[in-house]
Amino acid sequence: AGLSSRKIRYAVVGLGHIAQVAVLPAFAHAKENSELVALVPQWAEEEGFQDDPQAIAGATLFAESGCMNCHVYLGEGAANLGAPDLSNVGAATGKNAAYFVEYLSNPAAFGNQVMGSYSYLGQENLEALGVFLAASKGP
Repeated sequence: AGLSSRKIRYAVVGLGHIAQVAVLPAFAHAKENSELVALVPQWAEEEGFQDDPQAIAGATLFAESGCMNCHVYLGEGAANLGAPDLSNVGAATGKNAAYFVEYLSNPAAFGNQVMGSYSYLGQENLEALGVFLAASKGP
């Protein structure tokens, strides 16, 4: 039987070296089947970052890395553990991409004792996420 063309929802949750080395590479070719990643072009258009490849890369990483297990973005995801809706986090906080990179690297330094560090994603990915979050100004 052939592979299904049905889109699936998945997210990878994990902190640290095992998630980075063992789990995330397994999803490297799964983008075409992800319902959440399929939303990225719509998000880019609604938020106005469709011409920013780094923001699009950050949005894709956001969709495939488990962020939406706790956060909501443009009506998708789950509001768990008190995690905020990030649809307009760039406008609401007035923070730039560098701020978000620092925050994602060490949320505890900002008083967030629930969210773990995402520094294992590497600087390039953190910068893409930072650009995406800073560009998230709400529809």
